[in-house]
Amino acid sequence: MLLIRKMLTFLLVGFFFTGCQMESPALEDLGQVSVSIKESSRSLLPQISLNVASYKIRFEKNGIGTSFVLTNGETADSYTLAEGTYTLSVEGVNASEVVIGRGVTPVTVVAGGTTAASVDVLRLTGTGTLKLEAKVLGLDLVTPNLSAVLVSSADGTSTDLNFTIQDSVFTSLNPNLAPGYYTLTFTLKDGSTEVATPGVEWPFILTGATTYGGISFHKSANGNILSNITMNPPVVTKEDALTVQSPLVSFNPTGGTYNKDQVVQVTMSGEAGSEIRYTTDKTDPSAASSLYSAPFALPTGTVGSYEVRAKAFMSGKLDSPVVTQAFTVTPNDYVVPDTLGALYSPGKTVFRLWSPDSTNVSVSVNAQTVPMTKVADFGGYTDVYEAVVNGDMKNKEYQFKVNNADVRDPYALMAVPGTTKGVIANMDGILPTDGSWAPTPVLTHREDSIIYEVSVRDFTFDESSGVDAAKRGKFMGMVQTGTTYGSVKTGIDHLKELGITHVQMLPTYDFATAHYNWGYDPANYNVPEEQYSQTTDPEGRIREFKDLINEYHKNGLRVVLDVVYNHTFEKSVLVGISGKYYTTVDLSGCGNSLNTGVPMVSRMMRDSLEQWVKNYNVDGFRFDLIGVYHYNEVKAWGEYLNTKYADRNLLMYGEPWNGYATDPEDSQKVRMGKVPALASAHVGVFNGKYREDIKGNNDGTVLAYMANGAISWWGAVAAGSRGSLTASKSTAILANDWDSMFAYDPEQTINYISAHDNYDLWDKIIHSGLTGGAGGYAGRVDMFGMGMVFTSQGIPFIHAGDEFLRTKAVNNIWTYAHNSYNAPDEYNKIRWADKVTNASVNNYYTAAIALRKASAGLRLTSWDEIKAKVTTKLNAGANSATGINCVNDASLPAKVVVNEIDSDGVGGTDLVVVFNPGNNFTVSLPAGTWKKVLDASGSVSTTDALCEGTAVTVFQKQ
Repeated sequence: MLLIRKMLTFLLVGFFFTGCQMESPALEDLGQVSVSIKESSRSLLPQISLNVASYKIRFEKNGIGTSFVLTNGETADSYTLAEGTYTLSVEGVNASEVVIGRGVTPVTVVAGGTTAASVDVLRLTGTGTLKLEAKVLGLDLVTPNLSAVLVSSADGTSTDLNFTIQDSVFTSLNPNLAPGYYTLTFTLKDGSTEVATPGVEWPFILTGATTYGGISFHKSANGNILSNITMNPPVVTKEDALTVQSPLVSFNPTGGTYNKDQVVQVTMSGEAGSEIRYTTDKTDPSAASSLYSAPFALPTGTVGSYEVRAKAFMSGKLDSPVVTQAFTVTPNDYVVPDTLGALYSPGKTVFRLWSPDSTNVSVSVNAQTVPMTKVADFGGYTDVYEAVVNGDMKNKEYQFKVNNADVRDPYALMAVPGTTKGVIANMDGILPTDGSWAPTPVLTHREDSIIYEVSVRDFTFDESSGVDAAKRGKFMGMVQTGTTYGSVKTGIDHLKELGITHVQMLPTYDFATAHYNWGYDPANYNVPEEQYSQTTDPEGRIREFKDLINEYHKNGLRVVLDVVYNHTFEKSVLVGISGKYYTTVDLSGCGNSLNTGVPMVSRMMRDSLEQWVKNYNVDGFRFDLIGVYHYNEVKAWGEYLNTKYADRNLLMYGEPWNGYATDPEDSQKVRMGKVPALASAHVGVFNGKYREDIKGNNDGTVLAYMANGAISWWGAVAAGSRGSLTASKSTAILANDWDSMFAYDPEQTINYISAHDNYDLWDKIIHSGLTGGAGGYAGRVDMFGMGMVFTSQGIPFIHAGDEFLRTKAVNNIWTYAHNSYNAPDEYNKIRWADKVTNASVNNYYTAAIALRKASAGLRLTSWDEIKAKVTTKLNAGANSATGINCVNDASLPAKVVVNEIDSDGVGGTDLVVVFNPGNNFTVSLPAGTWKKVLDASGSVSTTDALCEGTAVTVFQKQ
């Protein structure tokens, strides 16, 4: 987006430019861990055999883990990890993937160093004794014959059990049995009659002790022999098998309470062969965890007594008395997080600032100025100055100074509007108004996403939104439910009805300009924008933004933030700290650009991204002008965030161009040709090539494929419909930075034809000379273009209001229609009456989205899947079908593209998608019974094979 500077507006438009933004990757300090595995001759785990097939190594930190496997008898290896403290666990498994041993230990990784970690894997060895007694009731056995076979579930070996008889009681005492699960089969012979009992799963054989079982045989009323087997619970020979050791407690309380859930490690030991389960806080141990040594969380604010209860288990039976170990959690010294800014705790606040050029650094807070001193490098940070101020500083204003000049805190979590002052915030102590976070809506694959881009102000500012007057154009207006215009839904209820999955909000952090603004003039990257807030209270504004995200999640919508790390409002924002923040050349076209080639600048950007994920539960980021960033830095950010928050399925994508600048480091920056190298980071880009081939130029009057116009090359639309996948499967960077076929994974292409920059879609169509309104040719072209977006592989993107032909051409004045970031609300606000006027277009978008969500074949998730499942047909003419897995079909009209999709991969097409920019024609469908489910009018259900012109037609096999 465009940056609004103090007195000068840069109005930049053009083929690739869609805004000014930026981000930078964060560097990880790495260390080595050398792991060696030792085997012990005791075990607390049942169900084990003695043959280790492999060891599973897992490092886990903050709930996020990474796993490795050792096979072929290996018991040692080294691993490279980011520095920090991990829980290292080792599981030995046999060929059937049954756990046969486990060991857990903490390990600390030191940057640049090697840490030796020895893990004791507890394995059961030795043998046990099985004693069985059989009682025969109601049977006249003169020469009875009772036999039994014990079959090992681990390796299939069998053991015959020999019984002795005394007073009609059969006893079998079988020593030297290997531990494990067994199946017992009994045979009882009475004269010529022989009855074999069903196989019975026998429990774990206790090492070094005797396990008992009882069998009773009865005679049925009709004289037939019936065997009833009663397995007495196995008996532990020692009732006092369990003890709870003194707990190893590891936590970081602050001033007597915890800022966040803390982890306590409790270790318990028991008689060899007993399984220990534990629980906490007086919970019934029978439902407790089955780990012998494991962490559990202390809830926020926990102080005082805490109790651990444990009990020995034998094959699911409770055999030992409950053992209770009580301990007390007391306040301890606060451990400062490894980051910068104002780090709050009730007893003190630690201030940290990067200052690579000056030693004269201080902070002013609570009517005192405190010198800051340089600290040793830590956690990947260098040249950091620190001061500690005692006392409860919550919500106090503070001011960093470098060389006695006021500078802002780039890490500030709250700020005083219009100043360089920060406000100290206790982020962990501020929860959403409901008191807890709602679950994040499920997203199985990133390709399941459908993104809706909108400005907070535009969305509800007009009275027609139905939003309460005080909330119009505000954060809370975005999530007010139950709003309507006449009989149609507006606001968030409209988004739910439309069917999108992600709301991408134009910048919502603190920006510098007070008048109408899209927010592409960054001032404070980590502070919610005050113009959109209904409160001036610092904690209230933080809580309000948390409520915004929480309400979206409650309503089934994920949230993407538009972030602009590529530049600041002007250089004065950060240059007082260090000129190293900025590049020599203005790469953004907005007066300055930040330099991701400086490690601490890149780290600042990664830390900002993480704080939005951690503190506000956001679900992804749209990067303005990601082309300003070094691609290896972006890759590092994505890999870090998508590893640490792997369960979140974060979206990360941006514009792979800069602001028309000549970049001396161009070869190192994010471009379409660098996208394959970003696959491991799950980072994608806006597909500007596909956009122009569908739509035409951004701000001119040239129309392309959607109006039967020219495209950049004969196979451009076919390639785009297939997710713009690379010609060959590789994560290597491409020779051409602007290759149309650039994605290693379909999640890496954001398919769109309209966004906040340039003309919105309807204005583009009308400005290019088409007429007819929603029901005419112009409306048909609109629906055709977006229909292609919804039925192409990749992730579709909609600009707010396009679904009902939003226009910014107020009173036929075009002055600001293509970039209206500094135009008044009259140009930008969404008029919800358009949803009524253009209902047919809105209904088409809704139908196309519903079809996409219901059709797995439109949301394939890998290069291999698309290659295997999608056959693309087009009339190549004089061209050869190369690189896009196309089939030349001379029977098709020129320009028509047909995608035949085998959705489930079992063979046979079950979905056919036809793009037709020309005249009507009848398509030849594969064998079978077919139903047309989408055409130019939206959702249909007919059996004809007609493909209308200027339309996407979709057929499903019945």
